[in-house]
Amino acid sequence: MAAKSLFSMALFAFATFAPTGAQYAQVSSTYTQTNGPIGTGTPLTYDSVDALSGIEFKAGGSNFTIVEPGAYFLIAAPQVAFGGDCSADTASFTADFWVSVNEVAVSNSNVRLVAPSTSTDVIVTQGVYIFNKGDTVEVLGSGECSAATAIAPGGDEPLIPSIITTMYKLPSKMTLMPSGTPVSSFMTPSPKPTVTPLLSPSVTPSPKKPKGTTTLRPSATPSPKPTGNFNGTF
Repeated sequence: MAAKSLFSMALFAFATFAPTGAQYAQVSSTYTQTNGPIGTGTPLTYDSVDALSGIEFKAGGSNFTIVEPGAYFLIAAPQVAFGGDCSADTASFTADFWVSVNEVAVSNSNVRLVAPSTSTDVIVTQGVYIFNKGDTVEVLGSGECSAATAIAPGGDEPLIPSIITTMYKLPSKMTLMPSGTPVSSFMTPSPKPTVTPLLSPSVTPSPKKPKGTTTLRPSATPSPKPTGNFNGTF
């Protein structure tokens, strides 16, 4: 529920202040979806389009189609619970979720939850992806005795979707670091600040001397010698 609120607020702010022509999408599902078998999985579908611009998506489907190539941030957050064709006395469940592009699983995008059958939890798969025009993007789920589960809390609370997926295109001027490159090599050092000494209002700084000039001290004027006899008294 907290994840739903955070994602919704973030996407609302982005969609509200995004420049014209921005590419973003947020979709969610109002129904429970049983995960496919471990090893293959099944695509998750969405019946609620919460925000959409510059990315193709049809309600009820699972595919996002990229219109504008570039780097995108994607985050998928399923609400996972016990489900499927399992007996009620099953002690635990397992759930995996990952991203697929053009029906090919993306390396290192998979996340897993193993939990007691009485628990529910939100797990997140997220990352930055380089997409080409026409690429299709899906989130798949697999597991044992598990499902992406929609929950109706009742009262004035909104429905907890079975999954929320958000994606948006990153600014084109961002620098993408190759794997293994130290972050410091992409950082531009900040210029050193110029420190201006604070002077008291009553203090007037001395004028700077031109280079190559020397200030001579005035010759000492000797004190006049006393006249008369000096025997300790005058």
